[in-house]
Amino acid sequence: MKTFQSRFSICYADTDAGGVVYHSRYIDMAERARMEMLHELGISCRDLEKAEKPCGFMVHKLEIEYKRPAFLEDELTVETQVLKIGGATFDLLQTVKRGDETLVEIKVYALAVAGVGKPTRIPAEIREKFAASI
Repeated sequence: MKTFQSRFSICYADTDAGGVVYHSRYIDMAERARMEMLHELGISCRDLEKAEKPCGFMVHKLEIEYKRPAFLEDELTVETQVLKIGGATFDLLQTVKRGDETLVEIKVYALAVAGVGKPTRIPAEIREKFAASI
């Protein structure tokens, strides 16, 4: 299973007055890491939206387990793995780490959509790229 890695440096805007990372910032980092994964796979969301049969991706469920806090100036890595591909869905595991220490685990359940939230099949070429990373 291929692991895609994205790196983040924690700045003041990511933390509370005590220098601890806000819980919602992990979701922001995970979103950016998913976009980087798509780009690394050669998938452009802009191109998908302009395709003959346009589609996009949306998250329809997240499961998050916060294990340890991150702090101001920490260097974090978000590891992203494709777990499963369905007809219109795909599942990911995103792990936020500081070095070898796991801070947060996020299970992402995503859906291919056409228009405003109407489920659609994942295009074959995208499915193949996801499948190659499992």
